[in-house]
Amino acid sequence: MALQFTPYTPLLVLAGLISSALAAYGWRLRSAAEARWFALLTGAAAAWSFGYAIELSATTLGAVLFWERLVWAAYALVVAGLLLFSLEFAGYESSVTRRTLPLFFLPSALTIGMVFTTGTHGLVWSGAELVDAGGFVALRYGNVGAWYWVETAYGFGVCLFAVGLFSRRALGRRDLYRKQSLVMATGV
Repeated sequence: MALQFTPYTPLLVLAGLISSALAAYGWRLRSAAEARWFALLTGAAAAWSFGYAIELSATTLGAVLFWERLVWAAYALVVAGLLLFSLEFAGYESSVTRRTLPLFFLPSALTIGMVFTTGTHGLVWSGAELVDAGGFVALRYGNVGAWYWVETAYGFGVCLFAVGLFSRRALGRRDLYRKQSLVMATGV
């Protein structure tokens, strides 16, 4: 696979390394439920960053689309991880049970399925092509489908929900956890 340099690649690799370190830290503390979801969130963010760095470096449509699909899968897991982590962190761990857990992953599973089959139905994108982006080639969708907008709205909704949970926790505390919650709300 031929590769190209983009100015974004080093930053994406750095983000991937930081996210990987955070995921490893979270995994070491996995006895706490929120640490497991933090590890999922940051591990998926690392995969998203590394995958996108490779996608931007690829120069053939086949390679770019391969990495684009993996990036979407990682993104879908980031959304699920953020939702689960924010619920656990904010004290709503009773919402996350063995019975409800599959429901939290259902939108991600649907998105991953849609992305890997979009060539047959076009519900995520269609007409993808490589275009000149000021010295390097980049992916452009001919059209985005309905599921693209559904997943985008869902992802932003989860972010807003997480910010709300973190903010609510911050306002209800007067200790170290207040600062942690404010940092979390700001970081989302």
